[in-house]
Amino acid sequence: MNELRDDPTQAAPNFTAAERWSTDADGVCVSGDLRLAAADDDPTRWLVADARTSSPVCGGSVPNPGYTEYGLLAVLDWNLAEFGVGVLGLDEWCAAAEDRAAVAYVELEDREREDRERPALPGRLARDLTNESPAEIDWLVPGLVAPGWTVKVAAREKVGKGTLAQYVIGSLERGEETCFGPTSRPATAVILTEEPPESMVEKLRLFGVEQARVVYNWELASKTWEEKVGALVEIAVTEGRALVFVDNISRAAGIEDEAGTELARAIEYLQDRCRADRLAAWIDHHHRKGSGSDENMSRGSTSIAGAADINVDMFRRGKGRVRRLKSLGRLRATTWEKLVELSEDGTAYAVVADDLEVAPDEDADHLADRLIVAQRGELTVSEFEGIAGVSKSSARRRLEALVAAGEATVAKPGEDGNEGKASVYRPVPVAATCSATCS
Repeated sequence: MNELRDDPTQAAPNFTAAERWSTDADGVCVSGDLRLAAADDDPTRWLVADARTSSPVCGGSVPNPGYTEYGLLAVLDWNLAEFGVGVLGLDEWCAAAEDRAAVAYVELEDREREDRERPALPGRLARDLTNESPAEIDWLVPGLVAPGWTVKVAAREKVGKGTLAQYVIGSLERGEETCFGPTSRPATAVILTEEPPESMVEKLRLFGVEQARVVYNWELASKTWEEKVGALVEIAVTEGRALVFVDNISRAAGIEDEAGTELARAIEYLQDRCRADRLAAWIDHHHRKGSGSDENMSRGSTSIAGAADINVDMFRRGKGRVRRLKSLGRLRATTWEKLVELSEDGTAYAVVADDLEVAPDEDADHLADRLIVAQRGELTVSEFEGIAGVSKSSARRRLEALVAAGEATVAKPGEDGNEGKASVYRPVPVAATCSATCS
């Protein structure tokens, strides 16, 4: 120990200068509920910690790292003796530090209790929302079904809204790819339906739906709309389901006048309850009779479309199995247009044409014809007739309309590589179409 006294760099520890609270202390009990330890990140630093919380109440430095082999307590003892503090002084200091630790401990408990009892303010800071929210939507089905989002699918009666819904529900159950894109993971649904059992069972069998829970409207007939929603959400949460499907929203919610805002409020209630539990919602709605723009075809007030996150409108294409789907939503990924065709056996949909940029006021049939030709690359009148579900004369007339508009070309047998027995129609690239019509 004489070597320590001869070292001019030694100095007494400062017991009070570095008071702080942390959680990185561990060591030897010095007095009562206090423990003495070397700092984890620096062996020349010492800390006295409250044994109840492992939090330091004060600390100091051992000046010369070269003498740490003597042990932390030995170095501290030498410094105390050298500067006349003595062991008694250390005991007195520890007692005072222990008193301060106890007071601070009570103060900490008081602050924590106040924080617990203080009413939480609703909402969150914008930067927290930005940091916590994922950069991309967690799609179950791309551009169509996502946790916490509500999709409204609308069409005239018996056009195929329920069939499309069961196709998606069945694909989700098995985690199979859909005509909208791949499903991200297997997921099941709870279904509230107005359909009779016979037609419901037919759809379930066609699309292999086995795990969904089906609830008939009459089973909840005595409940209010809020109670119905509560029951559906409870089923979904209890059984770990991802999607709530309501067919038909007007009837299920008991809406008598769709022209006002009553239906929109009902949709918003379903939306809020599902969003709170990260459930996707799918609602079935009817188009009104008459003509108009695609986005204004749903019956009732435009507030209905405003209430939903994604609005998909379905239109019949001729008398065949082809349907035109147009989607408008809150994100770019939810704004798209497709022609889809139900397979002959009625068990799957396939995309006939997909996402071609067009002028917003273009005739719907003309747009659909362009999409068909663009998707197929080339086709004959007979092939177009089968896809569009129209007569041969109508098919020829509509293809010729595309040629006249500079949006398609026609090669007769023996021309432009056409070795077949019928004329072949091919699309004109979008850029070429624009250069011919936009200048």
